[in-house]
Amino acid sequence: MRRMFAVLATALAMPVVALTQERGRDFSFSERVSAGAWLRVHTSNGDIRVSEAAGDRVEVIGRKSGDDADDLRITAVRTGDDVTICAMLEGSECDADGIHTSGRRPRGRDASADFEVRLPRGVRLRAASGNGDVAVSGATAEVTATSGNGVVRVASSGGPVQASSGNGNVDVGQAGGEVTARSGNGDIRVTTSAGPVSAYTGNGRIDARMTSLTGTADMSFRTGNGDVSVVLPADFDGELDVQIPNGSLDTDFPLRIQGRLDPHRVRATIGRGGRRITITSGSGGAEIRKAGE
Repeated sequence: MRRMFAVLATALAMPVVALTQERGRDFSFSERVSAGAWLRVHTSNGDIRVSEAAGDRVEVIGRKSGDDADDLRITAVRTGDDVTICAMLEGSECDADGIHTSGRRPRGRDASADFEVRLPRGVRLRAASGNGDVAVSGATAEVTATSGNGVVRVASSGGPVQASSGNGNVDVGQAGGEVTARSGNGDIRVTTSAGPVSAYTGNGRIDARMTSLTGTADMSFRTGNGDVSVVLPADFDGELDVQIPNGSLDTDFPLRIQGRLDPHRVRATIGRGGRRITITSGSGGAEIRKAGE
């Protein structure tokens, strides 16, 4: 029995292999990563730019800069098929979820690490910067792109997209699945041939355009201050809930109003009904357009 448990534990364990490829202020990584696996790139401070690889090898180039660059360390760890690469200050730790800082103030405030990434087809991506821009193009699988302070752009993906910025604009292009976009302070723009889409910003405009929809998931668009524009397939069916206390609603779709007519709180049915769309703006108007018109 003891031997059986030992064999089972060995079979279930995911091997963790540390890959140190840092030379001075430069870092390079080049390995085959199978389709379906995750590549995760985290930097405390710096830009991340991702483009499609020519083959099946992940290629990552990291460059450190700043007076305190020596306090910044870059590590690469393989866990099973997944690879996690982190650039972090002394006193921080990093795992698949990102960089974690202890209660004490990290040393090396004037230090950053920028990454250039070549991503093979089918490899899933998580790219996260604490302070810097994140730009992704040529992705063919699921993408998560985040920045604490910076612009986030995902030009394309072959799967679902989660894109967020604590302070900066968020722009998502042709996604191959559901899109969720968030910004604490910035505009959000999503243009995709395959929704659903949901977007949230504390302060900024939301512009979401979909030419088709899959599944039945609800969609939500919320901003504390800004206009909301949503473009939907011309044959869209759904339930609408719009709250715009300081704006007005303009729509291409015929609405069957539910309850009392109120220009600042509209509950209505479009077509045969179905999934729910919630639109909320604390200070701004809303428009709902038909794709292609």
